[in-house]
Amino acid sequence: MVHHVEVLVPLTVAGIDISITKPVVIMWGTSAFIFLFLLVANWFHKFRLVEAFVYDFIVDSFANSLPTQRRIWFSFLMTLFLFEFFNNISGLIPGGEAPTSNINVTAGLAILVFVIAHGSGIVNHGFHHISNLIPAGVPKFLYPFMFILELISHLARPFS
Repeated sequence: MVHHVEVLVPLTVAGIDISITKPVVIMWGTSAFIFLFLLVANWFHKFRLVEAFVYDFIVDSFANSLPTQRRIWFSFLMTLFLFEFFNNISGLIPGGEAPTSNINVTAGLAILVFVIAHGSGIVNHGFHHISNLIPAGVPKFLYPFMFILELISHLARPFS
């Protein structure tokens, strides 16, 4: 079954279709909602409880996998979690549509996370970060094979 996306404003730039569709408007709306919610949560302490609950959920979920620079990553992960959560919830609203049901949105988010994670690793640790692709305890003669295998695995993750 082909999923038809409703185009609200047809737009083409340099031969590339960048039309404003219903999912794009929903993503803008959820982004504005998240921004306003976090802004209001900093003004009114009652809303801060919800913000703290989400933050604690993310801390509990990811604390063991983030040994360094937790504050930076938690901010990123909290933003990503809220964006995906509210975009998924928007599909439950009558007449709404979940933008995350579109492969372009999920692929874009996956590629963004991949680039940010590995880019951050290279910025913070130099190209030594790439050596983390080889698991600990692997015999040296398997390094070339494991490097290629792990590189393919890391490149395939955003598309799975």
